[in-house]
Amino acid sequence: MVGPLPPLAVGFFGLGTGYYIYGGTEFFRFPKEGGSALNHSLGQWGIWMPGFLQFLTGTYREGGLRGRKASPFRAGRKSVKDIPASLLQSPSWTRVKGFWHLVTRTWLMYLTFAAALNFSLGFSLPL
Repeated sequence: MVGPLPPLAVGFFGLGTGYYIYGGTEFFRFPKEGGSALNHSLGQWGIWMPGFLQFLTGTYREGGLRGRKASPFRAGRKSVKDIPASLLQSPSWTRVKGFWHLVTRTWLMYLTFAAALNFSLGFSLPL
């Protein structure tokens, strides 16, 4: 059980950071002004960095399977709460989506903390 925990902590941190950035922007509606600079920074820190951390986690985990059958790659999942916010372009639905991003971010940061403590100090926090 010791092997998979360090990359899981990195993966949880990456997902939590992405949800924190987009959830905070959507829920608090800050910053109000848009523009290419804001889109560039949100893309860099809200999409690229979490995605890269997920890539590192997947590469480490898949490389460590050694002879076991790898699970199929699943992509393109969309949460039910994202559908109304995406289709209706409603500010209230976007704010609801931002709230759930913040809730999910809090859970992912707990998982980061628990995986790091389980690995480093031998704790048995639930994951």
